Amino acid sequence: MKKSTFFPTLLLASSLTFTGFSATVAAEDGAKTVYGDNLPNSADTNGDGWANVDFDPSVLPQSYQNEITNLTQQKDTDKISQTEYNEQVASIYEQATQEQQEQQTTQGERPYGGFIPDGMTQQEYQKLENNVPNPNSVSTEKYNQIVKSESQKIANEENKTINTPQGELKPEIETNNNSSKDVKNQDSNSQVLPETGESNQSNILSIIGASGLLIIGIGLLLFRKKLT
Repeated sequence: MKKSTFFPTLLLASSLTFTGFSATVAAEDGAKTVYGDNLPNSADTNGDGWANVDFDPSVLPQSYQNEITNLTQQKDTDKISQTEYNEQVASIYEQATQEQQEQQTTQGERPYGGFIPDGMTQQEYQKLENNVPNPNSVSTEKYNQIVKSESQKIANEENKTINTPQGELKPEIETNNNSSKDVKNQDSNSQVLPETGESNQSNILSIIGASGLLIIGIGLLLFRKKLT
């Protein structure tokens, strides 16, 4: 199940900086951001009503990231102004937010209530959310089990500890190593068995040979006695 996810409150880290916006807003509204939040007026360093902060489009669905990339190219080649760029990017974020809200309404609860556990990145949380079923399609107990299992997989793959509300998930690397050792031991045992069989067979043949010689020797002695 594919689901688009993004968190407006976590978007203050990226590679695009807004400068030279000509739009204005009332001072009491604060400084606007393209991702829908208003920051204190101190963030409006240019006095144009927009906060001079970065944003991270990677939390948006890929189609929206592509749109923003295209808009950035148009801005950099002076095909659109900084204000036009800002307004269109803000519109994309608004649309993505609306879609997310509608999706949450139909899909119900999200893993860990929508909060990213300590030790898990935004991308890893999105992967987790994509790998769990619709919570409305399974029981709560089953859903929580799957969420825990998928979270454990991430901890194992990334070799790190993830702190969830239900407890700490540590990477199960030692278990995997033990399994490898068991396989090696089994291989070693399978190699030893044929050698043991051959050794036993050689011992049996030696005993049979010795017994045969003993019988022949006794027979010769009895034959000589008869002759004398």
